[in-house]
Amino acid sequence: MRFIAKRQNSDETVTAILTCSDKTNFSSPKDFLDRLKKGVSDWIRTTESGKSAWNYSGGDFNFGDLASNSEDSFLLTCLSKHGISSFEISLVTNVEEDFNFDTVLADIEE
Repeated sequence: MRFIAKRQNSDETVTAILTCSDKTNFSSPKDFLDRLKKGVSDWIRTTESGKSAWNYSGGDFNFGDLASNSEDSFLLTCLSKHGISSFEISLVTNVEEDFNFDTVLADIEE
């Protein structure tokens, strides 16, 4: 399953793309987000690396912070306890389009 989180303001647009390859069938994006929040909260409450990441984020741990900490073994263990056993996250900033999404990709008149 893939989930998208986006932040857009006057200075920048940042998109986080989370891809989960585990076999858990999340009932909805909200189900996934609830599990993610529980796992991250457990990690912050119970580990030094989690507490450090929380402090570094200024109490605003978001998808950018998740990307920065996605290799932390303690975080991965906490997420696994909530059904998220495997995920990848990538951040894309200020992407400008080269083409319109709806560009017709064939010209059968030639």
